[in-house]
Amino acid sequence: MSSRSGGGDPTESILARLVAPGPLALFFDYDGTLAPFAPRPELAVLPVETRDVLRALAGRPDCTIGIISSRVLREIVAFVDLEGVLYAGLTGLEIRLTSGEIRRNPAITACRPALQDYARVLRRELERFEGAWLEDKEGALAVHHRALDPARVPELRNRVGDRIRAYEETLRLESNAFTLEIWPRVQMNKGEALSALLGETIASALPLFAGDDTNDAPALRRVRQLGGIAVGVGKNAPDAAEYLLESPQTLRELLERVARARAP
Repeated sequence: MSSRSGGGDPTESILARLVAPGPLALFFDYDGTLAPFAPRPELAVLPVETRDVLRALAGRPDCTIGIISSRVLREIVAFVDLEGVLYAGLTGLEIRLTSGEIRRNPAITACRPALQDYARVLRRELERFEGAWLEDKEGALAVHHRALDPARVPELRNRVGDRIRAYEETLRLESNAFTLEIWPRVQMNKGEALSALLGETIASALPLFAGDDTNDAPALRRVRQLGGIAVGVGKNAPDAAEYLLESPQTLRELLERVARARAP
């Protein structure tokens, strides 16, 4: 664990801010942040201990919990399985409030024909890359290459990038550590999602965002702009993080300390 601003163990610095008097707004990515990575998305199960501490914090009147994920909304809600939590799926194209109200960006429907057409192109391309596979998220696509021979990853990335040029007026490509994600070309990312969800929290709440990959950078930058706490998790955490934690387990242990310190 380290702090990019000063070195050493950042846990005590983060903890001191989180246990100080005042409301909290704690937001998290899911895969690689709350849940350890798995070979396939459906295997990335939230540890029981992590769900327990999130439930404890979400049950406090001075604490709001939010999950911001690139997964489909219904999937991330099912994986976390907690009420009283704010959820953003597809990096904010879908949002579920604590009341249960769901808001969907119209770009999901408008860009669906282009996504379907590009998916057919990608499936043909991926036949040449054993270990890579395509996930259709309805409002986005993801090319997973964690199981691909690392020597072939640059070739795959180039092929996917070349093929998207025919759709660049409608779609955009985003590169992460083990995925290539294809999104509608709209102004939406995890930073925008964070801002939207913060509008549902106590105005004076201290915000925290924790994430582990490139697509978490906009939320990390946004929370720093607001004077909050930007936490990177794992070795692939973006430079936008102010503090680095080693793993989802390290993050959970920090949250358990926060829950104990703020308990009545």
